[in-house]
Amino acid sequence: MSKYARTILPALLVALSPLLAASAMADSLKADGFKYSDEVTVVGIKEGQLQTTIKGSEKLFDLATVESIDLTGQQRFNEAELARKDAKKAAALYKSALGNINDRKLKLLAEARAIAPTDADGKFTEAMTYFLDVYAASPTEGIWKLHPTNLPPASSSMLKDAAEKINVKLASIKGDEARKNLKTLQLDILTKAGDPKAATLARELKGGNNEPTASTPAPEAAAPVATAAEGLEGVSNALHSKNYDAVITQADNLLKTATGDTAVRLFELKAQAYEGQK
Repeated sequence: MSKYARTILPALLVALSPLLAASAMADSLKADGFKYSDEVTVVGIKEGQLQTTIKGSEKLFDLATVESIDLTGQQRFNEAELARKDAKKAAALYKSALGNINDRKLKLLAEARAIAPTDADGKFTEAMTYFLDVYAASPTEGIWKLHPTNLPPASSSMLKDAAEKINVKLASIKGDEARKNLKTLQLDILTKAGDPKAATLARELKGGNNEPTASTPAPEAAAPVATAAEGLEGVSNALHSKNYDAVITQADNLLKTATGDTAVRLFELKAQAYEGQK
């Protein structure tokens, strides 16, 4: 190596070291079948989607389809992301990570990612707490898809706690459609608990003023509801045949996409099925 090279190369390495460090400190994520790691910064949640900047340009991802996220300096969160197939382990790691995240956007992101594993681990109250926090901040169709679905047994006190949490949060939820979504979830919870308030809430939802507003999801996002509406007849027929297990299973499948009056009717059919089982 020449004397010139021995002199210049160390100087170049010193000059480039901040750039190399910045590259090594970049966030990364896996979505759409691709690994994004080139100049990626994860910002948080925007309009119900994962907000990032990639090579200086904003790019949004559907949170429900993101496979994994890697945040610089958030080891517990990253470990939770890698452990998502192990619900119990992931739920504990997300809870630990939340205690160390100060940035509001990233904290909402961690809560959003924690909902499914926590729900799957049987911690329904925690999952509902995370969901309500994120949904209040971003009451969109994308976040609604993340709501907890594994209701605890009818005798569980978690049902009453969750229904009360929804009551408290409703005041801060903006948009008629978003409020109606939460009330239909509350109706499902009260129905499972055998609470007489379910009948009152069902009547309110059927007769209340819940016309779509500017915050209502775009028509293409709401399109699956038509499929749910078509499935109502099959659920009704199963109830008429006293096939209560089928009623509950079919209704739950349809409720993954149904909202509004269709969802209310499905909850009513579920309530009748629970009564039939008893």
